[in-house]
Amino acid sequence: MTRVPRDRVETAFARLFDADDPLFLPTAARRGTRVRRDVIHPLRAVALDDTTPLLLFHRDPWGGVSIELRDQKLGGFDTLRARSLHFDEQARSVHLELEARAPEYHGRYIVRTGGASGSAIESAMVGVGLGGAAADGDDPNITLAKQQQQDLIQTDNGLIMVGAYWDNNRTLNEIVNMSPFQTLFSGDTFTTMASDTATAVGKKPDSQVINPGGSSGQYNSNAATARALVAGQAQKGAEHYCQKGDTTTAQRYWNAFVAATSFNKQIQPVADNEQTTKGVKTAVSNTPTPNLPDPGDACSQLAMPRSELRPELREAIEESEAVAKREGFVFVDDPVGAARERSAQTGGGVPIDGTFRADVGATRLSLRGRLVHDLQRRRTAVVIDRVDAVPGTVDLALATFPEPLYDAVRTSLDDARFLHDVLAQRLAAAFDAPVVREFVGRHATLALAAQA
Repeated sequence: MTRVPRDRVETAFARLFDADDPLFLPTAARRGTRVRRDVIHPLRAVALDDTTPLLLFHRDPWGGVSIELRDQKLGGFDTLRARSLHFDEQARSVHLELEARAPEYHGRYIVRTGGASGSAIESAMVGVGLGGAAADGDDPNITLAKQQQQDLIQTDNGLIMVGAYWDNNRTLNEIVNMSPFQTLFSGDTFTTMASDTATAVGKKPDSQVINPGGSSGQYNSNAATARALVAGQAQKGAEHYCQKGDTTTAQRYWNAFVAATSFNKQIQPVADNEQTTKGVKTAVSNTPTPNLPDPGDACSQLAMPRSELRPELREAIEESEAVAKREGFVFVDDPVGAARERSAQTGGGVPIDGTFRADVGATRLSLRGRLVHDLQRRRTAVVIDRVDAVPGTVDLALATFPEPLYDAVRTSLDDARFLHDVLAQRLAAAFDAPVVREFVGRHATLALAAQA
């Protein structure tokens, strides 16, 4: 492969940030680029997936108040500025440091009130008798759970764990909101278990063991029962919706089943031993970052013989069926319908729909790529393989709705640092979207070709 001199690469990339050059990236992001046969479309925005309902607080007179973010767009690519370039001639690798000075993040929000809807954590706590509003604001156990989330996301591993929980929160919330699970969690076993956990985490985090006896103790046994039944309900729900032809809902339930199974495998070695709250956080911090598997197509996998599923998935299904049989637990065919029916019985509020914008601080971008030979065009091309982003602070601003709920929601959003960190993680993934990598790579290719 022909050697590409360093000065040629440096000159090419410098063109991308010369305001007088037709390949100036900020202008190209707004207007697009046309150079002879090459046409590159503008990069005005990247779409993000909708969030699941995110619980903000549980308080009288509104009950559980949650927010969903929809139709989200990340823009501001016309504020890109260069920081540095490193080119390895021998490896033909490129490392480009950029900064998006003013990213734009906007979309629609839906705020819901009423009942225990919004969070799987909140729904489960209501079931075990720890829900309900405290006189001075949030229920103290919900506050405690949020504090633990905030502590967990300070590490890469913890952020992935909390992020995966919120990615599947809608499904988990539907499951634990159904009457069979609320009945299960309201029994003496789980009520006592939840109370003991709250005491250990809230009052004696350094000394009180959460799970006495470790793998041989009753706490671990009860936790394994709950986990197996929730995972089993997710898998049975996926089967039901595949049979009904609702592949979107089937995939959502299958994703939750795979996530629950994967995390169980990751945390089992830690859970086998007695742990204090401090010990759990240390273990999360020190455990290698989990490589979450691709769930794959739900209905295709559920259509194949069970023996052909990945071993850990097959074993999880068999475990959930065995636990359900032992406990006399009957899985629900239509968990979405069952959750909706119970929500109606508990009095869900009318959704509030509006727009939001977010101020996102300056974001550093690290782009890594390589030079390859384009046989078809007979030129050297630049391929950007990945973009690592460190978004600035994300501050959501909602279009106003009637007080006093608006003020309560706004204050909760300001205080929900765990939510801001999860959103920053999602924005970082958007900066690494294929359309972003291709946009920069194609412009660098044109600049390089002009130097030949």
